[in-house]
Amino acid sequence: MPRVLIKKRDYLITDFARWLVGKMREKRLYQADIGEILGVSQQSVSRRISEGIEEKDVFRQGEMITLFKELEATDEEILRLMKL
Repeated sequence: MPRVLIKKRDYLITDFARWLVGKMREKRLYQADIGEILGVSQQSVSRRISEGIEEKDVFRQGEMITLFKELEATDEEILRLMKL
């Protein structure tokens, strides 16, 4: 089913979470490792990955940039995941 423009923000949030989980698997990192990189708890990372639709449970732009750098995101991945 095609994506609806109205829900674009929700799609971007879930796309980022899926990308993050994939990179974590690729680099053999755990949620606790991501939490350490961001300076938050493992529980916070878990909540953001699984429930991230609520405003308080999303990765902020600065955190995303930190993760892009730490997880060696390509320019193409960054553009796809940050484009509103």
